[in-house]
Amino acid sequence: MKSWFYILATGLLLSICVSAQAKPEENPHIKRQKALNTATLQKMRRLNAPDQRKTASPAPERIALTLFDGTSIVLLEERLEKRGTNDFSWFGRVEGEPGSLAILVVKYGNVTGQIEFGGKQYEIHPAGGSTHSLAEIDRSALPPLEDDVLGFDPSRGADPGDTFVNNDAEPSLLADAIYDGHAEVIDVLVVYSLEAAQNYSDIQSRIQLAIDYTNNAYANSQIPHRLNLIGAEGLQSNESGGTSELFHYGNLFDGRLDELHQLRNNYGADVVSLWVNHINNWCGMAAAIGSTNISAIHMMRVHCGGATFAHELGHNQGARHNMEQDSTIYPFRYGHGSGSPTSQWRTIMSYSNACDAPCSRIPYFSSPLLTYAGEPLGDTEYRDNARVITETASEIAQFGAQLSPLGAENVAVQDLEKGLNIQMEEIFPGVWQGETLFKSWEFYHLEMLIDGELHGPRNPVLSIGTTFNGAMAAGSANTVLIRSYSDQAAVVLYDERYKYLSVRLAGSDPSMYFRGTPNNFDTSIPMIPLGNHHWVATVNFTGEADQRFKFDVFGDWSQNYGLDTANNLIALAGEDIYVSVSGEYRVYLDRGNMTYWLAPGVSHGNQPPVAIAGENMTVAVGETVHLDGSASYDSDGEIVQYTWEELGVNSATAVASFEQAGTYTLTLTVTDDQGASSSDTLEVTVTDNGGWKRTVIFIYGEAQAGQDMFIRGGIDHQYAADVLGRNCTDTNYACAIPITHRNLLNDTTAPWKANDSHLDWYGLEAGQSGGEGSPLDWTTSQWNSSWGPLRRVDVDGYGETPLNQWGDHYWMLDVDMDCSATAGGWFEFKSYLNNGTGWESDVTQPGAPWVSGNHFAECGKLNVFRRNESAPVLIGDL
Repeated sequence: MKSWFYILATGLLLSICVSAQAKPEENPHIKRQKALNTATLQKMRRLNAPDQRKTASPAPERIALTLFDGTSIVLLEERLEKRGTNDFSWFGRVEGEPGSLAILVVKYGNVTGQIEFGGKQYEIHPAGGSTHSLAEIDRSALPPLEDDVLGFDPSRGADPGDTFVNNDAEPSLLADAIYDGHAEVIDVLVVYSLEAAQNYSDIQSRIQLAIDYTNNAYANSQIPHRLNLIGAEGLQSNESGGTSELFHYGNLFDGRLDELHQLRNNYGADVVSLWVNHINNWCGMAAAIGSTNISAIHMMRVHCGGATFAHELGHNQGARHNMEQDSTIYPFRYGHGSGSPTSQWRTIMSYSNACDAPCSRIPYFSSPLLTYAGEPLGDTEYRDNARVITETASEIAQFGAQLSPLGAENVAVQDLEKGLNIQMEEIFPGVWQGETLFKSWEFYHLEMLIDGELHGPRNPVLSIGTTFNGAMAAGSANTVLIRSYSDQAAVVLYDERYKYLSVRLAGSDPSMYFRGTPNNFDTSIPMIPLGNHHWVATVNFTGEADQRFKFDVFGDWSQNYGLDTANNLIALAGEDIYVSVSGEYRVYLDRGNMTYWLAPGVSHGNQPPVAIAGENMTVAVGETVHLDGSASYDSDGEIVQYTWEELGVNSATAVASFEQAGTYTLTLTVTDDQGASSSDTLEVTVTDNGGWKRTVIFIYGEAQAGQDMFIRGGIDHQYAADVLGRNCTDTNYACAIPITHRNLLNDTTAPWKANDSHLDWYGLEAGQSGGEGSPLDWTTSQWNSSWGPLRRVDVDGYGETPLNQWGDHYWMLDVDMDCSATAGGWFEFKSYLNNGTGWESDVTQPGAPWVSGNHFAECGKLNVFRRNESAPVLIGDL
């Protein structure tokens, strides 16, 4: 195989490096955004609640989501992938929208999501505290993917006679690529810059979302393979703002991205994805089309999302753009994307010119085996990205296994003493005609005598290579004579696949330990070698007074390094190093330059819990308010105390009532098991609105699938005429009672409740979309796990509610009612079961205020009945 990437890195870096200061994105791609409804957010957080997923085939979730300008959609669940109780991905689609997509990544109470349908895209992200935002995305405002592949490519004007033509195609990977029927798992390591982490608090969730998006696209496209997120790590490297970061990846120990090499080797990753805050004017860039081990890397802007990730990874896998953008037929004639000018869609690898822009990118790779909107997704001659990805996966999935961990115990170590001459002889194997083969070394503090010519320390990198015009017999050799002039000499040798063969170090410390107050000065934190005298350790600092540490070579204090306070550098037997930080940090030591530094780790000590008091409420004077803070959560521990401050109640739930109109602020404070706390507030607006009171009716009745319960009611016409003096014959609504529905969370009944403004005898009101009267919601006193995911009235609009104390199948009407329209507080009603038994039979209720065959309920009360039974179960206070 060819190490062309290394040569590009050393030979072309100056010609393309772009110097630009990384800066936060201004997000011009966000068309509009708003706060996500709290009830919807709580439902999303509970999609994987421990008590919701106990059956083999739970009922699919339905999530109602209000977009902009009053538009609403329903997300329907297709599957759930769990990584842990508080870490999972939810996959679904938009009801009634073919080809739509909905993915939610939920990590410790934070939700990151992507929704696509009808050419539109929406995103959900944390917005600080316990709030989240819903944004509509304008993809046309995202940066393009112009020329998004590095390396030499004839489609972009490389000289056809150049040795490097088609060097982004690897013969051993592509020429023999045949799918053997085995589903591969490709391990992906995602690393991100400091700027990216600082500007996107949910970057770990965004990374998982990109993996999920791509795996979903594989499934859509009948690609049998799957990506595995083997790691997601933050780098301490600053962004250059240009494409040169990819080239630095090919140059070991040049001081740029060195940590990435260590991470990839430690994880054994097949492919590396580098996420940054800014890349010139592009969304992403891949190192090659059809990658070798070393060129299996790409970079992308964080906010460009899952489609860009899938696109750049597709280049690494051998896939090209659409023919209109790139007509090159190498490495695969059939390796191009597709699009439809008629239906205005394009596949993941295609540019907008595949479909006469503007058009929507769909979560599919081109394939002649599938159709979209009635049209083929590809053809067998030119447009079959799915085949390319399917066939190259077996080679790419082995890249990680070909890495040798840098600094591992099995690495050969040879001291290069000062003045010692060492001769290294490397044997080249037989190679293919036209192939360029390289052996490469990097030298530090060495003189190199090559064929009698002395190369001093200003030429630290040596590569020996030949392009062979004919077959070359195995056994040809190149010899390098090395002479050390320093006791800090080092040689790194790697072969043509950039697999590390050996590391030879001299004058380097054999080990290093972090010893300080965080680990009681013991040797429990050995440091990891990064090469070139660099070491790193991950330490959890407590922030305690007099917090300090030192570096100890052997773990016995015989040779240790501390601080030289005169110049703030590390010195042998120096002073203790004092720091005041708290949380997880990476501690770096550079013994070559005698410096150290700290960088924040993935977490920063104990994270405070997040208090969620609930939504603001409006109630009537004297009405009971039910408070519930159980949606609060702690990402790295558990909540041990809930306190409703103004009420003096120490529990997650509380009840209150107010005797005077006004606006009241209630504060919920939650405390975790490490003593950290946070607070959230809600406002209760109490109104004295001329007789309007909350009124609840429960009526028992079992129903089958497809059946729903309604009631009709009001005042009896004859009683109204004889006793109340109301003429309900000419004016029907003189006997109707104005109501306002309080529960609009049930996706099934919410449309029927719209414009249902009266409890009346007459069926549909003007503007009411359907139903048989005023709709009721099914409730229970305790949810049975065999029914599937837990449903709660305060979250889902139906299911479990503390108001129900009587059991299953109690249907609830929860409204604000104008009591002045009743007869002394009383009104009649009767239930109707649609698609079932219809009206219930007449009843004779004991103690009724007048003679009637209907039930009697009282305004402002909790009224509980059973269908076809005369005596009420309860009429009492709420």
